[in-house]
Amino acid sequence: MSIVLIGPPGAGKSSVGRALAARLGRAFVDTDEVITARHGAIPEIFARDGEDAFRRLEAQAVADVLAGVGADETEAPGGDVVSLGGGAPLQSAVQAVLAGHRIVLLDVADDTVARRLAADRAADAVERPLLAGGLDTWCRLHDERIDTYRRLADVAVDTSALTVDEVVDRVVDALGAGDEGTAAGETAAGERVVSGVVSAGASGASAFGGRVGGDRAGDGGRTDGSDPTDSEEQAMTTADQNQNVTGQGGAPTSQPDLQKGSPAADPTAPGGDQRAGGDVSIRRTDEGDVRVVHVAGDRPYDVFVGPGAFDLIGEAIDDRVRRILIVHQPSCTKLAEELREGLSTGVVTAMTAEVPDAEAAKRIEVASFLWQLLGQADFTRTDLIIGLGGGAVTDLAGFVAATWLRGVKVLQIPTTVLGMADAAVGGKTGVNTAEGKNLVGAFHPPVAVFADPRVLATLPRNELLTGYAEVIKCGFIGDNTILDLIEQHHDAAVDPHSPVFLDALSQAVALKAEVVSADLRESGRREILNYGHTLGHAIEYAERYQWRHGAAVSVGMAFAAHLANLTGHLDDAGLDRHYRVLQSLGLPTTYRRGAWDQLLAVMHRDKKTRGDVLRFIILDGIGHPIVLTGPEPDLLFTAYQEIAE
Repeated sequence: MSIVLIGPPGAGKSSVGRALAARLGRAFVDTDEVITARHGAIPEIFARDGEDAFRRLEAQAVADVLAGVGADETEAPGGDVVSLGGGAPLQSAVQAVLAGHRIVLLDVADDTVARRLAADRAADAVERPLLAGGLDTWCRLHDERIDTYRRLADVAVDTSALTVDEVVDRVVDALGAGDEGTAAGETAAGERVVSGVVSAGASGASAFGGRVGGDRAGDGGRTDGSDPTDSEEQAMTTADQNQNVTGQGGAPTSQPDLQKGSPAADPTAPGGDQRAGGDVSIRRTDEGDVRVVHVAGDRPYDVFVGPGAFDLIGEAIDDRVRRILIVHQPSCTKLAEELREGLSTGVVTAMTAEVPDAEAAKRIEVASFLWQLLGQADFTRTDLIIGLGGGAVTDLAGFVAATWLRGVKVLQIPTTVLGMADAAVGGKTGVNTAEGKNLVGAFHPPVAVFADPRVLATLPRNELLTGYAEVIKCGFIGDNTILDLIEQHHDAAVDPHSPVFLDALSQAVALKAEVVSADLRESGRREILNYGHTLGHAIEYAERYQWRHGAAVSVGMAFAAHLANLTGHLDDAGLDRHYRVLQSLGLPTTYRRGAWDQLLAVMHRDKKTRGDVLRFIILDGIGHPIVLTGPEPDLLFTAYQEIAE
C-alpha cells in the first residue's frame, strides 16, 4: 500500500513527499519525473501532442508506479510515497488504481501559492503548462478540482502556514504512523465515496472512482475544467433507477445499428443448435462477409469475425436485459460512447466504466470498483456486461461478470489481435496477483464475441504483431494452413484490411473454438492452447508485465521447440520453421541469459503444474501437441541456453 499525495500545484507535494518518505523509511517517486524520464519534458509534450495525449501518458505512469511496474532509479515499487500531478486525480483511469492506497490531500491558500509561484519563476523552475495564466488560472483550476480531491482523500492538510516538517508531522499523525487498518475513502458513517457517488459498504471495501455512463460523476473524469453539460451532471446515485439518465436512446445514423434486436434462437432449447465446435458459417452484412465461428458445449455461443461484425451485436442481447455496463480501456472511449448511445433504449440503461489500460486493469481493486458500480446500478442476473478493449479488459470484464451474483452475462468485443485470437474466446477470465498472472479467475463463457478487424486500423504495429503470436500458436498446434499463409503472404497476413489476415484470424478462432467446445475447464485437450505460455507467463512476471503477452509467448514457443527437439519429438526442420515464422514478423525468440533461476521459480507456480511437477506443451511434429511431464532440470536448462542471450 502506497501513500499517495494529491493536490493543486504549489501545495508542496514533491518536497513533502521526499520528507515523508525519509521519515517513514520508504522510497519516494514523483510521477511527473517518471513521465519526463520516459517521454521528455512535460511542457514539450503539451506543446507537441496536447493535453489529452499527456493525460494518457500520465494515467499509465501512475498505474505502473502504484503496481510497482517498470521500477528503476526514478520509479519506486508499490508501497512507497508517491506524488501525483495536480490534474492526475481527475482522470477516472487514475482514480481506478488509487484503490487500497492511502490518499493525502495537500491544499494551499491562494495568497501562499502566489508567493510560491513567484519563487518558482524567480528560480527558473520547471514550467507548468496549465498555469501559464498565473494566479487567476491557478484559482480557477483549484475551484474546479477541489471537490474531487476531497472525495478521494483520507487525510487533508493545509500547507499554507506550515513548514515541510510540520506538514509531515500532521500527515504521519493522521495516518497513524503508517497504520493501514482504515480503508481508503471510508467516511465516519462507514460509507464509501466513489467519485461523488456514495454507497453503503462493509469496512475494508475499495473506494475509487471511474467514468460512469456518458457523464463524469462529480469532476472525476474532467481534465479541462469546463462546465459539465446537463447530461454530464446526471449521475448514477441510487439503486432504484430503472431508466438511463446518462444519455439519449437511439443510434445516430452514422453509427452501426446497435439497437437490441430479436434474440437468436436458444441453442439450449430442445431441437436447438446442433453445430459442432469450430464450425464456420457466413453472415452477409453491408460491410462484408462475417465468419460465424461456433463454440459448442453446455453454454454455446458464436464468435463473429469480420468487417461488419459490430452490426450484429444487437442479436446477442435478449429481451430480458435492462442494464448494460460497458467496461473499456481509455483508448476505446469514443467507441464505448457510440455503443452506449446505440444500445440505450426506452427500457435499457447502458453505462460505461473506464478502467486502466493493459495489465493494470487486471487487479482485484479494479474489479472491486466495477462490483460497486454494479451494486449501485442494481444489476440483476438477466443484465449484461460488455468487455470492450484488449485481452486484459475482456479478462477483467469476464471475471467481474462471473463473480457478480455468481454469474451474469458477458459479451466480449476485443479490439486487439490478442483479444480476438485468444483472450475473448473460450470463457477464461481472471485477474493477476502479486504471486503471478491469472492465478485468480473463473471459467465463464460469453454470450457472444464480436471481432471486427476495422478497429485494428489504429492499433500500433508492434502491438498488432505481438498479438499475432497467438494466431501463430494455433498454426503450430493444429492448423498448418495458418503457417502457410504467413510464409506465402507475409505482408498481407498481418494487414487487418487483407482477406489473408481475415482467413488466418478466423482459422485461429475456429481451432480454439473446436478445442474449448470439448474442454471448457482445461481438464484435458484445452491444455494444448498453453503452447509457449509456461515460460511466457514467467517472462511477463519477471518483466513486471512490461512485455507484451504475445512477445513473451513467442519466446516461450522458441523454448518449447528446443525442448521438443532435444527430446526427439521435433525435427530440425520443425525447429527452424519456428524461427522462420516468428522472426519474419519481428517477434522475439531470445531472453536474458541470467534470468533462468527466477523464471524456473515462477514456472513452478504455473497453474499447469501438478504438485511440484512441471508440465510443458511441446510438439511431436508440427500440428501434434503433447504434454511433457516432469522434464529433468538439466534438460530445461539446456533448452533455455539455446534461447538465452
